[in-house]
Amino acid sequence: MCTVLCSMIRMLKSYERYCAYDHCRLPMPWFIWNRRTDPASALRRRVMELDWGAPLATAGAGEKCFAAVLHAARAGREIVLCWRRKSGECRRGFGVSRIRQLVTLAYVAFRYNFPPSLYYRARLFRVPRERWLAAFSHTEVMTGLLILERRTEHLDVWSKQGWSRFCARHGLRTVPTVAGVVGGQFVVKDAAALEAGDDLFIKPDIGWASKGTILLEWRAKEGGWQASGEREGFVAKGALAEFVSAAAGAADVLVQPRLRTHASLADLATRALINVRVLTIRATDGTVSVFSAALRIPGHEEHCSDVATGFFVPVDGESGVMGYAEGLDMSGGELAVHPVTKARIYGRVIAQWPQMRAQALAAHALLPEVPAVGWDLVPTEAGVLILEANVTWSTNLVQVRGLALLGESAWPAAMLAYLADERPKADSGQKGSSA
Repeated sequence: MCTVLCSMIRMLKSYERYCAYDHCRLPMPWFIWNRRTDPASALRRRVMELDWGAPLATAGAGEKCFAAVLHAARAGREIVLCWRRKSGECRRGFGVSRIRQLVTLAYVAFRYNFPPSLYYRARLFRVPRERWLAAFSHTEVMTGLLILERRTEHLDVWSKQGWSRFCARHGLRTVPTVAGVVGGQFVVKDAAALEAGDDLFIKPDIGWASKGTILLEWRAKEGGWQASGEREGFVAKGALAEFVSAAAGAADVLVQPRLRTHASLADLATRALINVRVLTIRATDGTVSVFSAALRIPGHEEHCSDVATGFFVPVDGESGVMGYAEGLDMSGGELAVHPVTKARIYGRVIAQWPQMRAQALAAHALLPEVPAVGWDLVPTEAGVLILEANVTWSTNLVQVRGLALLGESAWPAAMLAYLADERPKADSGQKGSSA
């Protein structure tokens, strides 16, 4: 029995080396980008070479045949599953027939090696086919970005504490920290803010997508906070330190004031703070520019990462003008107004956009080692603040509907230059993302 199980495990590992759940891990001859010389195509081939768990791009004909069979079986399954989940929404929202979707999904998988989900996330059914090579999947981007993250850990800006220190050194505006648990000890940094009886947020020092956050809403009558999120319950004023320490566990956490969306955009928010993701890119000549910007309108949750019920709005990088909003549920199509508040979205200008753009560019100028940074900026009554800098940013968000595709920017050439000296290591124990 053990022998059979070991054999099955070895087969499964072999399977994953050649074909991930939604893409082939070898550059097949029929992939459109396989022999092209443009930066986007060259970066795709380079990413495959650096995918630590996969065979090298120089794999032989036998290995490629094996990978092709596996890819056909697995991609076919993913196509059907994705089509069953999304085709109805796409037909209702954008009028694309289900048969056309199914045929195109197969073409996307076997000619471009894209995961079926990218067809829907990047709305490729609304993009001319000659631009499809400029689309990048989350897996392709993350393989390179994870290498970048490991090589830039010394910068100490990818944690919330590190980012606060960086902002303090360079005069950048970010969210203040009033207390926290650092190294197992509860530390008060602004006693007056805690005594004021305002709403607070508890956040992990290292985290993503608002995972692990706790909202503390002040209840003056009861003399404490009502907690919601990762932990719930009532927190008396004198018991805050104990509550935060328990929430922290073995990790570091920060306590920060709850921010409010600026009045000029408040009619687009419900409970949560509106967030603008701005992607800046440093070209090979050193020039830094804003490539992509998207407004995240939250849904029912207290944080902007509520993607299930929230909306994404493309923002023009020069003028700050908003496009149509869209959600993950495509059946709603394009939204010119907020479906709940009825506030106008399309054509609206973010009043704070000049400050947002300037702050993102100025901050990236202080990080000359990094080719691209995803900035989270918030327009508040206290001014524009940079929540954080992200070296591993969401591909789906920067390719939000209405924006240029990632391959149409300086990013592929910049990443190629950055990864030029990175060589795959046979026994490194590292593995690129396949998710």
